[in-house]
Amino acid sequence: MIATLGSSLWALPEALGRRAHLLARTLLSAYRLAVGRHGLTAWQASRRVLFAQVFFTGVQALLPVCGAGLALSGIMMGVGYRTLAGWAAQRAFGDLMRLVVLTEFGPLLTALIVIGRSGTAITTELAGMRLNYEVDALEAHGVDPYAYLAAPRLFGVACANLALTICLVASTYLGCALLAPLMQGISMPIFLRDLGEAMRPGALGRSVIKALLFGLTIPVVTVYHGLTIRQDINEIPRAATRAVVGAMSAVFAIDAIVALVAHG
Repeated sequence: MIATLGSSLWALPEALGRRAHLLARTLLSAYRLAVGRHGLTAWQASRRVLFAQVFFTGVQALLPVCGAGLALSGIMMGVGYRTLAGWAAQRAFGDLMRLVVLTEFGPLLTALIVIGRSGTAITTELAGMRLNYEVDALEAHGVDPYAYLAAPRLFGVACANLALTICLVASTYLGCALLAPLMQGISMPIFLRDLGEAMRPGALGRSVIKALLFGLTIPVVTVYHGLTIRQDINEIPRAATRAVVGAMSAVFAIDAIVALVAHG
């Protein structure tokens, strides 16, 4: 047991180093692509992959993300507001929304949806390309796979995750405003004023930072597991599972670190 625990602890910095190396190599390939070192054709091909990734991760996930935001608004009004009303502290609902939705559940819930939809798709797609020697074929033809495969997914998921986080938070606030007239004893002008006054620039900044960090972490983890798969068809679902678990663990760890730094 001690040997297993020690090997697991020793493997952690190695795994972090491999993912950091992937991120650095992807950013370097993206820079070379942007300055034209890979040529116009490579830029056009990578741009198509980028737009396709933004469309799949962002546009096609807009409906479930907004639905999750509306469901979250029902929870906040049904549980949060009624609990505060029982304590005669309704004026604190805006602060509760800021702490729970804006800075915590908004970015976190969006990241989990992106992991479930796009994370598994990225890992499965790249793993299939690796098994079919398509990645090797790109390298044989002088195409940088990190510029063509990794960089568009990295920036596409990051941009889409930020936009989806904004949509989820906005739909949650909108849902609360729509449900407020159904609650007994709520004055809409006061309710809306409390929601607006509680939204502070620091909370907005933390939400944006978390959304960007989550959006960068998810493709790094999923691309890594897709490109490092072993030559076995049975490894594809295992790689997808490892990618989802790894991405979720990384997102929760980053969320805890940002929270500790912000409130420390």
